[in-house]
Amino acid sequence: RQSGHGSECLLEFHTEDGFHPGRCDYLLLFGMRNHERVPTIVASVRDVKIGDETADLLRTPSFLIRPDDEHVRQLQERHPGHPALDGMLRMQSDPEPVPVLSGDRERPYLRIDYPFMTCAGQDEAAQQALDELMEELERVQLDVVVEQGSLAVVDNYVAVHGRRPFRAAHDGTDRWLKRMIVSRDLRKTTPHASPGDPRVLF
Repeated sequence: RQSGHGSECLLEFHTEDGFHPGRCDYLLLFGMRNHERVPTIVASVRDVKIGDETADLLRTPSFLIRPDDEHVRQLQERHPGHPALDGMLRMQSDPEPVPVLSGDRERPYLRIDYPFMTCAGQDEAAQQALDELMEELERVQLDVVVEQGSLAVVDNYVAVHGRRPFRAAHDGTDRWLKRMIVSRDLRKTTPHASPGDPRVLF
């Protein structure tokens, strides 16, 4: 499945929490265990080559990104009464159209989560532009083995990440990465915080 809990299918390229307006700036992956050297895959939007027409389409708010199944499942299981669950379900049933590319044309920012994306109004031209971008990201992708004791830092506005498939042994020796999300400015997340919840800065 498309989740860090899976192993035997390709975890496709995605922006961490790409559906969320308060998504993190950086994703940190710390290697606790990776004896089999299972690669994390990464690709930067700054390395892709797409035409102006494709880029223009990707800059329009024509794309719907829904929360992945794991976000909803964990909230339902662990915090069924949490206000965030209602917000998550709204994002799943009625997502707001967003652009895939933003910022400077020469140094663009990216948000994408292909398995959980559709185009607003079934726009075929937008879908073709999205597919072209995905092909380019796959063309420029790199394998990064996050070994035990090493730390990978992914710019969540510039790069996408995923994971190669592998067969888990389920014997306590499988790949294990600890994940941390980092925001440079918590003010942008304030509208999405639960009322009364404290915010902690590390």
